[in-house]
Amino acid sequence: MKNNSEIYIRFLNLATALNISPSTREGLREGTKEVLEEIARRGASGDRPSVSDLMGMRWIGSPATMHRRIGKLRKSGLICIVQDKNDRRIKRVELSDCGLSLIAKLSAIMQQAVASEKGQNHA
Repeated sequence: MKNNSEIYIRFLNLATALNISPSTREGLREGTKEVLEEIARRGASGDRPSVSDLMGMRWIGSPATMHRRIGKLRKSGLICIVQDKNDRRIKRVELSDCGLSLIAKLSAIMQQAVASEKGQNHA
């Protein structure tokens, strides 16, 4: 049985081969990718973080750094910022169709890597 690091390496190789790795295709650096992943995680649970929520994530970067990262994600078309329906002063962040598509492609690659791993373990 292969260890987890080998499975992840296989995932990275598949993502690179299909040219959909966020860090290469979208030009995202590690911190920006973490912001995108946080938006995706929260969105999957039905929570749309506000810009202020993201700015408060100090473990990823300072508010100024987060502002740049949010701008980069928005400019690349991976996220969109919408006004809160109940409080127009609040701006919510969510994945755009392009962002959802990227996450779906990465999910498919991960599923392929896991299925491939399971197939090799049964051989």
